[in-house]
Amino acid sequence: AWTEEHNSGLRPLKRNSEKKYLSCSLRLNNNNISELHDLQKTVSHFLVEPSQLAWLDLSFNKISHIDQYTSALCVPMFQVLCELRDLRVLYLHGNSIYILSEVDRLGVLPHLHTITLHGNVIETNKAYRNRVISALPRLKTMDFSAVTRQERVMAKIWHHSNNRSRSSRENHHGIPVIDFFQKTAKDTLLSVNLIIVPEQSTCPTPPTRGHQPRTVRDIDKKHKDHDALIKGGLESEDAEVTERAGWEEQLGRKLLSTEAPRTSYHMTAALVQQHNGHFR
Repeated sequence: AWTEEHNSGLRPLKRNSEKKYLSCSLRLNNNNISELHDLQKTVSHFLVEPSQLAWLDLSFNKISHIDQYTSALCVPMFQVLCELRDLRVLYLHGNSIYILSEVDRLGVLPHLHTITLHGNVIETNKAYRNRVISALPRLKTMDFSAVTRQERVMAKIWHHSNNRSRSSRENHHGIPVIDFFQKTAKDTLLSVNLIIVPEQSTCPTPPTRGHQPRTVRDIDKKHKDHDALIKGGLESEDAEVTERAGWEEQLGRKLLSTEAPRTSYHMTAALVQQHNGHFR
């Protein structure tokens, strides 16, 4: 059975047999509310359908946080306002909210179009209005003032500028500065590690054609063979030069001892050709 309660100047409210109101609005202003973790119980106590709450007045209380989170892990200690999915109007003016970023949590409310936050500490922040408008894109009224199209554009520009300045604190690979230094330090420690190869251990050299030495002793032997090869090549080259010099001396004696006149070009050309052929 429903009963109507008449009040001068206000529309009568219906109550059920449990004395709960069939309403989508709730006024809790001008109280000493400091935390919201019991708000759900309060709403359920007064309203028949607490999940359909669309208008909530929490102004002039002592609220300091919008849905309390732990500062270390960002894990919600309690979520109350963010659970009111049908909420459209929210009054929080005249409280003690001092962290502007907490307004971002209200962005999950799909129908929220009106909010008041003036009279809180966050109002002194230079980015106060831009931050709230950018965090709540469906906002139509803020602090009893209409949100204009120009304000939406300015809030969007502020949002992009803020994200750009935040990303500038990261390196060009997108790694945060702290993580980048940790990664750099780790790579540096890995790069200075010294690997001592025992004499009989396998040598970590890349594969090549032919026989591949596998121990330090084999590497030394290969180097010695290479040095011997170079030395032998030099000795053979010296022998060839010595032989060439002796043959040229013999050629000169042959030219001097010939009975042909010095102007005989054919004989000299033939000897030079024979000389060149000998060393080819």
